[in-house]
Amino acid sequence: MQTHQLADLLESLAQACRAAPDVEISAVFSQLGIEIPRRTRSGRPKSTRLPEAPLPGLDVEDLRKMSREDLVACLRSPRHFRTKGDLVALGRSCEIAVNEKMKREEIVERIARQFHDLPQGRQILGSFPAG
Repeated sequence: MQTHQLADLLESLAQACRAAPDVEISAVFSQLGIEIPRRTRSGRPKSTRLPEAPLPGLDVEDLRKMSREDLVACLRSPRHFRTKGDLVALGRSCEIAVNEKMKREEIVERIARQFHDLPQGRQILGSFPAG
């Protein structure tokens, strides 16, 4: 089949679809006896596990008290955060905007900025006299 033949066939199919009532296409196929195989995801299944306690042996306040270097080292540590999902869970529990599509290092930096850099900046700005 050539491209123009395919275009003509698709145009006639589009006209037939517009002439028919607007219904779910899967219903039309089932009425015609055509079974459409369901697509299955390939690759490893996505983990939906959110740890109940993302900080075994640590508390959020412990993280806030750490120096920035120690905090980043802790967030990178597989001892405390084995998966990126653990970091995402921590971020979400602290109301930090993170998601699974972000790179692990980006999540670490965002959490470190929220815990260390922003409070320190507020403290510095608060030391200036108003006016």
